[in-house]
Amino acid sequence: MNPSNGDLLPQWGQGSIAAGSYGMYMDNHDLQSFTTFANYRLDFIVQPVIPEPGTILCGLLGGGIFALHRWRKSRAKQK
Repeated sequence: MNPSNGDLLPQWGQGSIAAGSYGMYMDNHDLQSFTTFANYRLDFIVQPVIPEPGTILCGLLGGGIFALHRWRKSRAKQK
């Protein structure tokens, strides 16, 4: 681990974090008579979420049942 590369999670013993809301607070506890600076970069990487095939199938099946119901209902009104 190299503290100068800015990878904070490995320095804190974390591999990755789950989705959610997070906050970050930084404070300088380096008690020296002169001002010190630490440069950190916080990147948020967003990856697309691909639904599972079962979820897509359930959505299509539900839409098909709904369409069939509406079709049969409109056909009954025509008679």
